[in-house]
Amino acid sequence: MNGNMLKIGALATVDGILSGRIVQAMLERGVAIDAVLVDPATIKARDLRVHEQRTGGRLPVLPLPERPPRFYVSDHNGAGLPGIGEVAGA
Repeated sequence: MNGNMLKIGALATVDGILSGRIVQAMLERGVAIDAVLVDPATIKARDLRVHEQRTGGRLPVLPLPERPPRFYVSDHNGAGLPGIGEVAGA
């Protein structure tokens, strides 16, 4: 496969603990992300407390960056996902 034809998407949740941090780190390292699929699943308060305890507050939750474009989906496992051409503008 030609590397110029690759389309990269990231999967995140609306309030993912590490989603914003991971997407930002990829962008800072020059990874060209074409789209972020955002699943409506939310993080439970217990999970956030566990994260805070384990990191001692030294790894705060970062929001998703404004770019790349976001596509909100009802279920990332469902048939309602847009095709790659629709997501990435191919």
